[in-house]
Amino acid sequence: MRKNKFLIASGIFLLAAVIIACLWSQDLTKDGTTQTISFHTQVCVYKNGVPIGCNHNILTNAGKDHIKYLLGIGLNSPAIYLALGNTTAPTETDTALPGEITGCGLDRAQGTYYSNGVGNWTISHTWTSSCTITVNTTGLYNATSGGTFFSGTSFSSVDLQADDQLTINYTIWVS
Repeated sequence: MRKNKFLIASGIFLLAAVIIACLWSQDLTKDGTTQTISFHTQVCVYKNGVPIGCNHNILTNAGKDHIKYLLGIGLNSPAIYLALGNTTAPTETDTALPGEITGCGLDRAQGTYYSNGVGNWTISHTWTSSCTITVNTTGLYNATSGGTFFSGTSFSSVDLQADDQLTINYTIWVS
């Protein structure tokens, strides 16, 4: 009798575990469909109007949280401030652009926002150098100082002289 109760209880437990596993693995949205959001970026660099190159960049952990708070509860200011740097490439765990340049007319600046169609936009800014300096990284922030380091990338070093112009076109699209 005890053996039968044990077998019945074990059977009920096993059946419940299978049902839970099946439900867990299924999409439980209203209509059974899901959508994902993918984040893509490309940064193009120009010196005096001549293309230097385009690179993909990394979305930092802080940038991921920025998106979460912006979409989830409407907090955070837009990431429209561009910074330049001259050291190592940024990583996903960086909270600031390594070697961010201050001075020489190359300080962090508010970029101009351009809509490129549904889910696609560009933040762009042109700096004019007032000294001789090398630039090889850029980053996107949500403030003129401090703020959230949203994303960044490195590119081939660009040597600037006084009065040289450097343009960064930071294009982002979601799909």
